[in-house]
Amino acid sequence: MKKFGRYLYVGFAIFLFIFTFYLIFWSGSPNFLLRYFFKDRRYDIYVILSFAFLTSIVSFSYSWSNENKGYMKLLEMNKDYIRKLRKRGKSDEEIAEALLKALGRKKGIGYGYEKRKIIYFLSKLK
Repeated sequence: MKKFGRYLYVGFAIFLFIFTFYLIFWSGSPNFLLRYFFKDRRYDIYVILSFAFLTSIVSFSYSWSNENKGYMKLLEMNKDYIRKLRKRGKSDEEIAEALLKALGRKKGIGYGYEKRKIIYFLSKLK
């Protein structure tokens, strides 16, 4: 059921992308799909912006949920080692830095973001 839901979600996102591109490139045309609902062309931009916003929200939520699953899976796999480090007195920040170092991440733009994410999930992991 999980895979079916994911395929359905991806299919919905693809439909939104295609429909948004259709809205962008056919706006202003007399044969435009929205002419059946709105005779005035000034509503085109509002509909296009609404669908573009909806498409971006759907795609960002999908990528955010996939990103979190990876972190949670990684922490679950190393749960025993994390507990061992906590018993030695290591803080969540030190554990996150060690994990990022083991993954080969170098300090840069995304390093701080990944570190904060891992610290957040470490705080939930007991």
